[in-house]
Amino acid sequence: MAVSPAERRFASVGDNCVDVYSGELEGERAGGNALNVAFELLRSGWKCSYFGAVGNDERGELIRASAGAAGINTEHVVTLDGPTGFTVIGHNAAGDRQFLEEDYGVAADYRIDEATAERLSEFAWIHLSRQADAAERAVQLRSRGARLSCDFGEQQLGARPDPLCSELEVAFFSLPDGDPETAEKLATDATEIGAGIGVVTMGPLGSVAVADGQSWFAPAVEVAVVDSLGAGDAFIAAFIADVVSDETIADTIDAAARMGAEACTRVGLAETTHSGE
Repeated sequence: MAVSPAERRFASVGDNCVDVYSGELEGERAGGNALNVAFELLRSGWKCSYFGAVGNDERGELIRASAGAAGINTEHVVTLDGPTGFTVIGHNAAGDRQFLEEDYGVAADYRIDEATAERLSEFAWIHLSRQADAAERAVQLRSRGARLSCDFGEQQLGARPDPLCSELEVAFFSLPDGDPETAEKLATDATEIGAGIGVVTMGPLGSVAVADGQSWFAPAVEVAVVDSLGAGDAFIAAFIADVVSDETIADTIDAAARMGAEACTRVGLAETTHSGE
């Protein structure tokens, strides 16, 4: 079946896992950075395909079922011999998530082979997260016309951005222990390496974007937090969708902040849950 231009708009590549909640929120839900971005793009009405690996176990079936129920194209999800990744989630009194245990499972073994790279080259925008061979494939994918973004996750204060930034339209970082000045420097460093836009989220301190020597700041949107897991992924989905739509960076970072906050008002990003094995 031919893939429509709309369905070729976004591909999200990289990690998935099952988020194992304890306490009042007990249950298992599909998640992981790359898969969460795909979920959030779908929530906003965008077509998105997900590329990654699950294990040959019950949790792998949960990932496939949840993604399929959301409308994500899962034909590019491969099954590898081994366990699906999982993260045990706890929460403090404010609803902020805490990672109690984490295992990437077979997602850590997933690589973009030549056939997959050929399929990815059909997409206008490719988002990468925790993808081990991203640097090896980024030049190739960009040369074929794709626009790329990458989530580099939490950074240590004073860290230098990854050289992969030179191939990116947008480079995303999280700096939970930072401040606006430190975040702006990190975002600026990413653009000096070559990223079109550097973006840094700081949790309750808001977010910063830098492009062409200019910077924009968005304060965190206050909401009643139920679960902060995935807020950064929701932020990323909104940001890249607005970049594709040619919105201004000022409007883009504000919209992303609102979507990230909205994600905090619900439990997880996926609707499909089960009580465990």
